[in-house]
Amino acid sequence: MRTFIGIRLDDCINEINSLMDRFRGQDSKANYTKLNNIHLTLEFLGEIDAEELRIIEDIFSTLDFTEFSIELFEVTNLRDLIIIKVKENKHLNSLHYKLKQKLKENGFKLQNRKFFPHITLARKSNLKIDEVISLKSKVNKIYLFHSKRTSGGLHYIPLLERKLAKNISNK
Repeated sequence: MRTFIGIRLDDCINEINSLMDRFRGQDSKANYTKLNNIHLTLEFLGEIDAEELRIIEDIFSTLDFTEFSIELFEVTNLRDLIIIKVKENKHLNSLHYKLKQKLKENGFKLQNRKFFPHITLARKSNLKIDEVISLKSKVNKIYLFHSKRTSGGLHYIPLLERKLAKNISNK
């Protein structure tokens, strides 16, 4: 099954939906991300089997990380995509790095790409966008998603969920 590890953006999903509704009015031919598929990818894994799923479950259970917040700051284009950029964040970078290291230690072959945290709103868009925004979302869980293609399009189905530890200094 085709998989990736990611974060949901529940705290600002309504604002993201409003942005997409506005863009749909300007570019109805683009392929917009389904609202329940909105996410930030931490690591794309590709096809995994049952044994690799068990290993990821073990990695998730040993992951020692505290919740944090991310800020979404710019809606722009990346080739024919409409994306939201995520402001540089040491906690997000650290979580990505630790996950990547644990996955590599356990034999996963990962893409050798620079981490570029963003949220994809639409594909195949002709709309040119450069808009400053200010949205925040708490990151208190990570997920292993199954990317399943059906006749209704792509669906990102959570297979595993890992709650991050509460940050008591934020209380």
